[in-house]
Parts: sequence; structure tokens; C-alpha cells
Amino acid sequence: MRLCLIGPANSTHITRWMEYFLAHGNETHIISYENFCDKPPDGAVMHRVKKLKSFPILNLIINGFRIKKIIESIKPDIVHVHCIGAITAAFAWFTDFQPIILTPWGDDILLRQNRIILRQFLRYALNQAALITYGGEPMKREIKKFGISAQKLFPFYWGIETERFQPLSPDMALKARLNLPSDSRVIISTRSLELVYDVETLIRAALEITRAVPNTYCIIGGTGSEKKRLQKLSRELGIENRIMFIDWIPYENLPSYLSISDIFLSTSLSDGGLSQSTGQALASGVPVIVTDLEVNREWIQNGKNGVLVPVKNPEALAKSVVRLLQDEKLCKTLAGQGRTPIVEKLDYQKQMRSINELYRQLITLYSHDEKKL
Repeated sequence: MRLCLIGPANSTHITRWMEYFLAHGNETHIISYENFCDKPPDGAVMHRVKKLKSFPILNLIINGFRIKKIIESIKPDIVHVHCIGAITAAFAWFTDFQPIILTPWGDDILLRQNRIILRQFLRYALNQAALITYGGEPMKREIKKFGISAQKLFPFYWGIETERFQPLSPDMALKARLNLPSDSRVIISTRSLELVYDVETLIRAALEITRAVPNTYCIIGGTGSEKKRLQKLSRELGIENRIMFIDWIPYENLPSYLSISDIFLSTSLSDGGLSQSTGQALASGVPVIVTDLEVNREWIQNGKNGVLVPVKNPEALAKSVVRLLQDEKLCKTLAGQGRTPIVEKLDYQKQMRSINELYRQLITLYSHDEKKL
């Protein structure tokens, strides 16, 4: 099978996706604005397109045609678009290639659709797709508002490698390398530093958390456009020595970081399904505190296998964190209950096998038609 992905190559999700299909003997291409954060997967073929930042409309037209031409040269069996940005949505205007699968990632549908022009591109792209995956009921409802029939929708959840992410003894060597006291309490967030993940709320909460539990440190393992502003905020609050901006944490190192963490936090304003980072923490036996989004309520029972807090509420977040840090019994209860649903329902290999089978069914379905570009 010759697979072509369109999406952000700097995402761990994309890297793992490519690694899976390459490992199973498939020719795998990626069309992206971004480069890989780390070494590209062995055998991956990158097709980089450049963004014209000063001319957004021209950018849509030029790169829509560029993507069309790249796909003409690749001659893939299937195209899978991850995260529906303006360019990938515009691409649908310039091609009648099939089959195309669309996988919204969350804010591309849940938050951006109020932009009038982009909404029209989204509507057209969604209607052109052979199939659309979704990771939760809120996403499914929003997609259907574009006039999409239920027959085109396929439930898919980002799987968790539960053998990699499991309860581990604390990596004290990592703590030492980070210059953390051996008896320190650690809270961690591995969400990107973008507005949609509202890491500002976490930093504001950290002021009260460190006052109540003085030996607490916060690891922020992500990067993004908000980084400088968030670093400035931590200095203004006088807690820059308690907030550690680690930048991007390599995927293979995440289990070690989770092993030294007492609590995982996600302050996201929107998610298309249970986030990978939250699932990884749950599988690792780390108590989680996440925002009270509908997609999180599908997986988290408040006070049983995690804690839900209101969005954009530093006071409520701080109160919940302090409570867990001071209640060892509750922490153990949450940690013990968090892993089970991930193992039972979100196994990575099972999820990827379902997508592999879906690809092959669609290729067979469309094989009697000549691919036109």
C-alpha cells in the first residue's frame, strides 16, 4: 500500500502513525508545512510545502495546487488528512482524488469553524471525504452539523502503548539531572504551549500550589507560540524557579518523566477526544486532573479515576492539586483506577489495526474507479 498523509510532521502522533505503517511494509509519504521534531522515521518520504504568511488567500490557492501536484507525483492508494487546516481543506477544492480520509484533531472543528471563510472550506472538505474519523461524541455532533451523514463517520481513538506506559518506580537519576530535590513533589503537563491548551491557568494555579506545598515543582514539557509569554508570566508571579520549561520531551523519554510525577495536569479548552498525554498518564498510574470537557467525562469519573476542574479556573485547579498532594490515600486510589479503562479500550495496536483494515477496505471499494486528479 502507498499511503500519503497530510498533516503536521512535527507532531508525535504523525511520527508514530508513519512508523506503524512503515513497519508493516507500506510506502509512506507526508506532506507538511513543518519538519519532524526529531529524526524522521526510517523510510519516510517528506514533501515540504512553504507557507506564505503575508498572503493568506494566495497561500490557500498556491499550496492547494502544490499539494494536488505532489499527490499526482506520488500516486498514492489512499490520502489521509490529519488536522484540517485551511490549506488541507482548500486542497479538496482542487482534486477529485479518492479515497480521502479526514481526521479532525479537535480545535480545527470545535473552535475554528466560527471563521466564515474557513467554515466554507471545512464544509466542502468534509463532504468530499470518503470517510471521517472522530474521537468523541462532541466531535461527532459538530461534524454532523456540516450536513455529514452518520454513514461517513468512523470512531477512532489515539491508542496508548500500554506496555511502554505503565506504573514505574521513580527515575531518581532523571530527578537529579533536572536538579530537583529527591523529596520534591512534581506536577507535569505535556500539552503544547498554544492558546487552546490554556497553560496560563496552570501557571497561575502554581502560585497558590507552591505556597501551600512549598516543595512542589511544575514541569511543562511542551513548546509552542505561547512559550515566551508564559515564561514572562512565571517571572512576573515570582515562581520562575518552580516552573521548568523542558520544551519538547522525546516520546521514548515520556515514561521516565511520568514516573517522577505526582500529578498530571491538562488545562485544555478543547479536545477532539481523550488526549494522548492524558491517556499516557492514566496508563502510567499517575493521578490526573483535567478540565471538565465532555470528552474527558467520557473517560474520567470525578473522584474515582481522576479529577475534573472547570476551564480557566486557577483557583479550582490549585485547590484540587493541593488536595491530592496532601492526601496520599486519594492519590493511590486514583492511580489504581486510572489504568484499567486505557488497557481495555485504548490499546495502540488494536486501534492501528482497525485503521489499517479501514484503509484496505476503502482502497478495494475505490479500486474499480480510475483515480483522477
